Amino acid sequence: MDLNQITLIGRLGNNPTSITTKSGSSMCKLRLATNLVKKVGGEAKEFTEWHDIIVFGRQASTCLQFLSKGREIWVSGHIEYRPRKIGEVEIKEANIIADKVGFLGGKYQSKPEVVEEDKEYSEPINITSSVTGDSHSNSTHEVLLEQHMDDED
Repeated sequence: MDLNQITLIGRLGNNPTSITTKSGSSMCKLRLATNLVKKVGGEAKEFTEWHDIIVFGRQASTCLQFLSKGREIWVSGHIEYRPRKIGEVEIKEANIIADKVGFLGGKYQSKPEVVEEDKEYSEPINITSSVTGDSHSNSTHEVLLEQHMDDED
């Protein structure tokens, strides 16, 4: 059995970038910073790793609407490698394709919202709070997000 799964918690290094594919699909790119502590010469030093996250569908729209630079999030997904040319050299660039994005930090740190990846077929998407385990339909989640945003103003 093979497994290609990654989960990261970090802060956005910039605002989400909106991208429209050639076929007209919407997606967004997130730049996520995570910190790693390593011993260097017997001394602990902190290093920042940068991750490129690609988010599709409704999840991308939600990220574009509610996320901004510095916001703490968690991402669960898988890694894809794409060829990229730098001068004469071809390398493989790693991207993380998000299956789930959770919004952390801020006023609602104890109850992060989770937005599930859109499916190509018309299947209801269940939105579950990772803390309470409560499940909501898409329309309920949108109302909850609007209420959270109204409460923050």
